[in-house]
Amino acid sequence: MKIVCVFIMIGASLTAFGQSDLSKQTVAANPSFALTISCNPTNPNDEYTPEHVVVSADGMTLRIRKTNITDHTIMKRSHAGRAYGYDIDVRNSNGNLVGPRHPNEMMLRGGGKGGFRMSAKDMVLQPGESVINFVSLAGFNMGQPGDYTIQASAHISDDPKSPVVKSNIITVTVLPKAPDAEPK
Repeated sequence: MKIVCVFIMIGASLTAFGQSDLSKQTVAANPSFALTISCNPTNPNDEYTPEHVVVSADGMTLRIRKTNITDHTIMKRSHAGRAYGYDIDVRNSNGNLVGPRHPNEMMLRGGGKGGFRMSAKDMVLQPGESVINFVSLAGFNMGQPGDYTIQASAHISDDPKSPVVKSNIITVTVLPKAPDAEPK
C-alpha cells in the first residue's frame, strides 16, 4: 500500500508542478504572433467554434492556429512548450486546473532524434503566414460531465522563462459516458 501512496503523491506533485508553471507565465507585451484555438467536433478542420460545444468524455481535438503578425520571419514552434510547443490550460467549472488522467502520467514534450528532417524554411513563419496544429486533449482528466474552459499558450522563444502569448478561451461541455450496451 505504501508504494501506491508514493506513486499517487509523486503523480500529484508532477501534475501540480506542471500546472503551477502555466499560472506563472508572463504574457508578452508586444507579441510577434497570435494564437487562436477552436473546437468543432463535427468538423475539426473548421476554425469556427460553435457557441455551445458538446463533446464525449473520451476526449476531443483542439485546433490551434499560430499567425505571424510581424513584418519578419518568426519560428513556427518553441521548444519551451509541450505538444507542438504549446501549453494547454484546462479548467473545470469551479476554475480548478484539470491534470492528466492518471496520477503517474506526465505531459511529454515532442522532439528527439529521428523522424523526418525539416529545412530552415519549414521551421519559420513568413509575415502573415499561419500554421495549424491539432492537439488531442484525451490525456486530460475530463471524465466528469460538466463545463471546461480551455486556453493555449506558447513561449515567444525557446527559453522556458520567456513571456508567452495566450489564445482565446473556449468552453466545452463534456457529456456523461454512454452506458455500455447490455448483452442480449
